[in-house]
Amino acid sequence: MNLGKRAAAGWGLAVCLWGFAAGGAAAIQTSLPPSISRADFAAAYLRFETAFLKATLDDSETARVNRAFDRLTLSFFTRNFSAAIQELDALTMSLDPNGSGVMIPKLGPYRVRFNPATHVPGRDRPFLTADILYKPGLAVDGIMVTLRLRPVDLKKTIDIPLEMKFSPDLPVLVEAGLEGLEEKLVPGRYEVGFAMGPRFLLSGYWSVVSASLAERAEANTARLAKIGTVPLALLQASVAVAARNRLLSDTPDPQNTAQMLFDPEALAVEVEAEIGALEKGRNPFVGKSGDYWRAIQTEGREVPLRVYCPPSAGRAKSSPLVVAFHGAGGDENMFMDAYGGGLIKRLAERHGFIVVSPLTNAFGGSKGVETFDRMIDVLAADYRIDRTRIYVLGHSMGGSTAGALAAARPGLIAAAACLNGFSGFKDDVRKISPTLVVASELDPIAGPSRIEPVFKKAQAAGLPVEYRFLKNYGHTLAVTRILPEAVAWLLARSR
Repeated sequence: MNLGKRAAAGWGLAVCLWGFAAGGAAAIQTSLPPSISRADFAAAYLRFETAFLKATLDDSETARVNRAFDRLTLSFFTRNFSAAIQELDALTMSLDPNGSGVMIPKLGPYRVRFNPATHVPGRDRPFLTADILYKPGLAVDGIMVTLRLRPVDLKKTIDIPLEMKFSPDLPVLVEAGLEGLEEKLVPGRYEVGFAMGPRFLLSGYWSVVSASLAERAEANTARLAKIGTVPLALLQASVAVAARNRLLSDTPDPQNTAQMLFDPEALAVEVEAEIGALEKGRNPFVGKSGDYWRAIQTEGREVPLRVYCPPSAGRAKSSPLVVAFHGAGGDENMFMDAYGGGLIKRLAERHGFIVVSPLTNAFGGSKGVETFDRMIDVLAADYRIDRTRIYVLGHSMGGSTAGALAAARPGLIAAAACLNGFSGFKDDVRKISPTLVVASELDPIAGPSRIEPVFKKAQAAGLPVEYRFLKNYGHTLAVTRILPEAVAWLLARSR
């Protein structure tokens, strides 16, 4: 599954029902207030992440941005998405006043979407919807802007001129002019956003497919049923292929993150090939390189996870494995697309390790350690993993999970890194994997006042723990800052 070079962090897509207007031009409908989804926050987050990674900040500016980001995160967790997006846009403008941030006062409050969310050329007619994400501060009347479709594979863009009339209360778009658009479309994943010269303001995503995904998924299900009971060695591969096939839908679930992130046309082709491998008695995931979503079967449930295997790691005789656990409110896609815009994948390419990020929630409770063992066994069947160099790291809730596994499996895990989340160890623990503990000065959730005491207790017990203190950083943005250092610390150790 190719996620593209500019794949964003995302958490689902709002689904609305709209109608067509008479005539050849596309229908434009508006709503106020809209149904704001996590996907809208994701688009705003990507704009911010791009600006943050490019910015050169002194200590005071670093502290300001971290405090502001942690404040708006609270709005997100309380499901006040409108306020969170508005605050995030304001933060982006402060970091990038001469870049895409200059477009935010005029266009940031507005959401434009192509419908249907998954378009089959010749079967349905694309149209646009527009609505307000938050109350705009500027009233703009009768300006011409360009709505741009950018394929995520970086091929030729498609520009659509629009006359837009705004008011603080209701946006109205006219003269959409989508006649002839289908002739320019090729199957794939598109970024949808506004363009002004070289500047681009992301609004969302749109998928174009060559044939109905629902019909292809149904045909795939029939092929899988004909295979019947597979050998034990192919059981996990069969589970993964079936799970990936269930992602194929003409009406993607707004709560299914993976359906937002992937290129559905590429996924459909991959799943069909994977079924072909199973029909021949082969495991299609052995040595599979690139970035893809799958599931593994554990006792009583399927656990979703993302895997990234750089080409260098796939060719190596054996490769280190890093397991990354996301924080509360995230999912298996968080490390691969959100923290640092997928920084951990760039580190995997640089250092030649395989990284897997599962749904953290599946590793809590009495079955958590067994789930971890099962996941390692599945991955070891698909890849040549260096068993002396298996590492865990995590952020926030994921940091506590990494610490718990360091105590439960010191004979398996070479080292652990707990980033802004660490719960310490039980009094009877006598052996752990070497563990790095990180706390950030401005963290309002798991700051030094909470983490330092449990670290010192572990240190006093003679356990192999180390501590890092990040000045001027808060709870979430600290991950981008510390991740390269934490990964280097892990890779320097072996069991």
